Amino acid sequence: MENNTLQANKENVSTGTDEKQLVVFKLKNEEFGIHIESVREIVRVPEITQLPRAPEFLWGISNLRGDIMPIIDTRKRFSMPETQISERARVLVVDIDRVSCGLVVDEVNEVIRVPKNTIDNPPAAVKGIDKHFLEGIVKADGGKRVIMTLNLEEILCTNADKNTSGSMRYAGNVNTEDTTETIEEEQIISLKISNEEYGFFISQVREIRRFTDVTEVPNAPSYVKGLITVRNNLLPILDMRSMLGKKAWVEELSELFKTKIERCALWEKNLEHCLEAGSHVFDLESSEECEFGKWLNSPDALPGIMHDALKDLRSLHDELHKTGRTTLNLINVSLNEARRYYKAHVEKVKSALGSSLKNIISLIEDSLREEQRILVIETGGITAGLLVDSVNEVIRIPRKIIEKVSMVGTSTSKDLRGVAKLDNGQRLIMILDESSLISAEDVKLIEELEKSSAECSGNAKDTKKSSDKGGDKNKLNEDIELLEKLGAEGSSGSDTCKEEATNTGNETEKSEEQLVTFNLDNEEFGLRITDVQEINRLAQITQLPKSPPFVEGVTNLRGDVVPVIDLRKRFNMPPAERDDRTRIIITDIGGRKTGLIVDKVNEVMRIPGQNIESADKVVAGMIDADFVEGIGKVNDRGRMIIMLNTEKILTQKEVNLLGKLTDEKEKPKAKKGKKSSSSKKKKQKKNG
Repeated sequence: MENNTLQANKENVSTGTDEKQLVVFKLKNEEFGIHIESVREIVRVPEITQLPRAPEFLWGISNLRGDIMPIIDTRKRFSMPETQISERARVLVVDIDRVSCGLVVDEVNEVIRVPKNTIDNPPAAVKGIDKHFLEGIVKADGGKRVIMTLNLEEILCTNADKNTSGSMRYAGNVNTEDTTETIEEEQIISLKISNEEYGFFISQVREIRRFTDVTEVPNAPSYVKGLITVRNNLLPILDMRSMLGKKAWVEELSELFKTKIERCALWEKNLEHCLEAGSHVFDLESSEECEFGKWLNSPDALPGIMHDALKDLRSLHDELHKTGRTTLNLINVSLNEARRYYKAHVEKVKSALGSSLKNIISLIEDSLREEQRILVIETGGITAGLLVDSVNEVIRIPRKIIEKVSMVGTSTSKDLRGVAKLDNGQRLIMILDESSLISAEDVKLIEELEKSSAECSGNAKDTKKSSDKGGDKNKLNEDIELLEKLGAEGSSGSDTCKEEATNTGNETEKSEEQLVTFNLDNEEFGLRITDVQEINRLAQITQLPKSPPFVEGVTNLRGDVVPVIDLRKRFNMPPAERDDRTRIIITDIGGRKTGLIVDKVNEVMRIPGQNIESADKVVAGMIDADFVEGIGKVNDRGRMIIMLNTEKILTQKEVNLLGKLTDEKEKPKAKKGKKSSSSKKKKQKKNG
């Protein structure tokens, strides 16, 4: 049943009072009908974004040409067994009481007219379907067909709450803390380039974006990747690897991978020589000892997104060594038996290993694009995007551990503000100076590229840029101010930030939100940047006895005991293995610093207010999840971000319990210190 057929039928609905027109569809082997006046359109099953802690029947939400609406799994709603979504499955977009919703059905059959006198009252129960969902029973084709008409108000839960508000809710106030300590700290965005760690002061970074397709610029220097359009402005993309004199990431990884594969091939050759000689000519290494095996098991072997592919590779590599060792042992028993075993087992594993290697090589370029990020900065009067391998974390560090670079006159030192020494000097972060990194010549070149590109595309961007220059500058200052407050004030500035962010929205773009986005399972979530104090790698966590299941424990954050919540558990999501992309987002819940474990942090982005739908408006009455504050529409391709309200992630009762458990965890340290001081005084008195 196509949508145009539906529209045609709707236009020809009879005005007579003796007939009803129904859209008839199937679920399992049963037929159901909905009054055509309630059906807006019929579409194929779109991409679905799942909501945390939603009822089982609410499959999720979808962006249908700019309208965000809930999608109901009608089979689950009717307690029917699940089935695979087929090519014939459709979504009925229905409107009832100004609420739009999608109903997933197995297939749409037809639109029919039925006399009113053929519609009977529904029975008390029909094969487990709640009688409240049924409006009536239609006997069609002389009583040979039974079509159950549906009560959409009950199915869509519109009777649950008639007073839901469509307005967005803002997080509540949080306690302030003394800022003396934070003034002596700097907040840094750390990033990776060729296994070396660099950083920028967060006040210098306007945005962090995913790497998208760029428009190449002819006759540009090698470090200029091209141009992208961001909010109708051209943004030049500069390759940090090229600027720092390093090989392209794909080239570097491919060469490394090739070297490791050659070592593995040498091992295989040695095994073949042993078979030919009929003795242990070579002492073959174990899987853990060989260079390829060590590399496969190192955490930085390949980007995190390729870890699943590496798991298969590790398994096959281990199996190769295992079968190879068995072959060597069989040589001592029977050379013919060893050769048969080699042909039947080792060659089979070698073939699978070769296919896996080819698969990984083909994945490298696409995987790297997923890891890469663009840091948007401003320097010398121009805004540019710096392409980096990956963004690690956002960390606070004491200013005193940042040392000035003494390599006077070297090409490296002029690009650095200093070097931060962490973990007793074991970890070094080179803090880059964007003003030195992009020279005056670069600025001039970029301006010429922008102008040339605008002229070629027939876009009078240079005129627009001139007229909007003051507004853009104010916008930049507001962005930097928010980032500086996040970095320099921490929790003490969160009230001010929220207030200023709201005021800024009303005065300039009315309701633009700046979000830190992250993943849980396959869904994307966002927190206001003003609610994020810092982003850290997963640290050691100490369990808390008698705590709720979603509380992972506590961690030590520069002397503060911070409770840590596993958001997957909190949202009833399946557990997942943690890796080098797992992060802890430090936020404020109930006036206390709290860590939220997420699968990975994606980017810092801005979403216009008109692209944010209130959660109440989208899923009114269907879920009891105050922590879902809104749904942000990012683009026309269906990407959506679930905005969370940090103050609502826990109930007040849970906040109080968490505070009590955390305080109890801190008490033993205080008692221990007191006892030590007391015994010291007694000892001094005795000596005196």
